Amino acid sequence: MQNLFEYEGHKLNLHASIGIASLKYGLSKEDVIRNADLAMYEAKRRGKNQVVAFKINFLDIVSRRMQLEQALREALNEQELAIWFQPIIDAQKGCVIGLEALSRWRLSSEFIPPNEFISIAEASGMITKLGRQVFDKVGAALQELRIDYPQLQCNVNLSLRQFRDSDLTKDIIECIEKYHLPACALHLELTESMIAESETEILPTMQSLVGHGFKFHLDDFGTGYSSLERLKNLPFDTLKIDRSFVVPLRQDDHVMVKNIINIGRELGMNLIAEGVETEVEVHKLLQLGCHQIQGYYFARPMPLDELKIWLATTQPQQLAAHKSSQLSQYQQP
Repeated sequence: MQNLFEYEGHKLNLHASIGIASLKYGLSKEDVIRNADLAMYEAKRRGKNQVVAFKINFLDIVSRRMQLEQALREALNEQELAIWFQPIIDAQKGCVIGLEALSRWRLSSEFIPPNEFISIAEASGMITKLGRQVFDKVGAALQELRIDYPQLQCNVNLSLRQFRDSDLTKDIIECIEKYHLPACALHLELTESMIAESETEILPTMQSLVGHGFKFHLDDFGTGYSSLERLKNLPFDTLKIDRSFVVPLRQDDHVMVKNIINIGRELGMNLIAEGVETEVEVHKLLQLGCHQIQGYYFARPMPLDELKIWLATTQPQQLAAHKSSQLSQYQQP
């Protein structure tokens, strides 16, 4: 639910997530309140601004969440979370220009989905500890990789709680100093929904980091509530085109991607299309002028050891050959 109010000349857009629980025989008032809370959290999990009625399976969800929260705390204490890397390709030049760091967690024999354990880390406050470990592992990996690939960069995702609960600028600077990296080796990613909710809160830290030479990428662009005015005022270097706009390219529906590319060009920003999985998508993106591509078509996320092999055997020879034999005919003149 959402409502628009005016207060002292300001328009306030208020959102609400509501959980509903039925009064049933045998349930105590504590049970009913608990059930309503569970329904409310489910409404938030589904994207907020929703009304959800309690279902009995929510109890199983809570039980799993509690177990995962405890296991995640132990995993962070033992630094058991892994970092996988997905290459970002310049399809015009046929080379790797960067990586995105992605957290992976294996609990016994099960890989826990990132969106599941990241949300637990966010809600519990463990995201700041997780974030520091990500920076440390990415820094160590980059220090090693840049011996052979001195221009390699890596994108790291940030959460709102890292801005709120830690000295983020200090954490990031300590990382690059520890591993003797330039600021340009780390690119910092924020989601569009995060910016829309907390622009004024995070802007000072963004400006501080930009002042130290770091660059920001706006992830999932087009899926949230960004305005051109916001894009003009915030210090973003790159827009990432969300996969939801890439998939329609298979049916030659390129309106949204073309508009995003035009916006990026007008604002002097780089563009990266993410979630690219087919040759048709690559061809269409090249036609529209987006050359930087991330997705399964070129490479899936992989652990560091596999990445080293992939870089040594695939880049630049195979990418360059692929470009010259299949892609060059689709590029803009």
